[in-house]
Amino acid sequence: MSPPPTPGLSSVRVLDLTDQPAATWDAFAVRAEGGEALQSHAWGEFKREASGWTVLRYLIEDERGPLAAASLLGLPVTELATPRFLPGPVAAAARPLAGRLLYAPFGPVLLRPEPGVALVVLRALRAAARRAGASLLVVDPAWPLDGPGAAALGLASFWASPVQIQISTTGVLVPLAGDAEVQHALLSDNVARNVNRAARAGVTVERIGRDSPREAREAAYRSSYEILDLTGRRKGFALRPAAYHVASTRALVEAGAASLFFARCDGLDVAHTVVHHCGSRALLFQTGEREDGPRRVPANFALQWAIISWAREAGFREYDMGGVNVAGDPRLPSGPDHPTWGLLGFKRQWGGRPVAYVGTSVWSPTNLRGAALRMAGFAAARALGGRRLAAAV
Repeated sequence: MSPPPTPGLSSVRVLDLTDQPAATWDAFAVRAEGGEALQSHAWGEFKREASGWTVLRYLIEDERGPLAAASLLGLPVTELATPRFLPGPVAAAARPLAGRLLYAPFGPVLLRPEPGVALVVLRALRAAARRAGASLLVVDPAWPLDGPGAAALGLASFWASPVQIQISTTGVLVPLAGDAEVQHALLSDNVARNVNRAARAGVTVERIGRDSPREAREAAYRSSYEILDLTGRRKGFALRPAAYHVASTRALVEAGAASLFFARCDGLDVAHTVVHHCGSRALLFQTGEREDGPRRVPANFALQWAIISWAREAGFREYDMGGVNVAGDPRLPSGPDHPTWGLLGFKRQWGGRPVAYVGTSVWSPTNLRGAALRMAGFAAARALGGRRLAAAV
């Protein structure tokens, strides 16, 4: 059988689904194979209400059906043209530039894994951004760095940003088996031993989702922030305010785009993980562990095993255990001297395979303003992400 024809721009349409119901949009952007929680309708509405962003939602299709979905958050470029984000002379050059920054968090989402689709989608998205008055288009899809999507970004004239918006540009993918015994066989002896130790110590794990009682959900949002705050103080990373964190987590959980998991021991929440529901992939988005409990137990082993078991039973095909790179260096750890080599080793023990993603890329519709806009784009990445913030844009 011959492969399907590669779509061309002449056959591609960009549909504006901004005002469509959440369920309609999320069927493409979240529930589909390559979906992303931060491309959800709920995330766009949260950013609109919390931070004043505008939201555009585009479905890109050809005569055979959908090719991609992209939720674009927007704000005026002039909001970045200040000395806070740019050197003084560059800020002055960027300030009179008209247009908006449009940003697709973890997007666009490809809906057809065919050769050439990524390039066609990026070109169609550029055209839509130009029509929307964008001076900058910023994307950071979860496309493997060694895959065709990376080459497509270059061919579509996107620049690789030296500053990343999302906290990590790497992951460790654990395959999820249909059978519990097969899944358990992927664990190293150390992991299996510590999962058993946690069980003997009385560690239990609870999942909080949109179907959980309201009181339980609200308590979980507060507990999640408390644990993350303690972790940040211990490890030296900053957090957004509690109100922002609670509201952002609530938006995704109550839209069915995320779950919260807690490991409990001696009546105390000792560890937590926020898991995003991303198509066929469950993604560890945030995690924290407290060390002020009455005794130390391997709670995180019980927590991660419970997440893997839930994700397998829920029909996900992979669990992405999250990043293993350091801020400012998007590469995977290369050896024992790397500061996150131990973290990579921990995640590999679950049967995981490390992967590097393409990271943040920037496009501008004109080369005449390219230098100032490129600097503005990199400033946008710095302003939007804050590499040491534990809450992504």
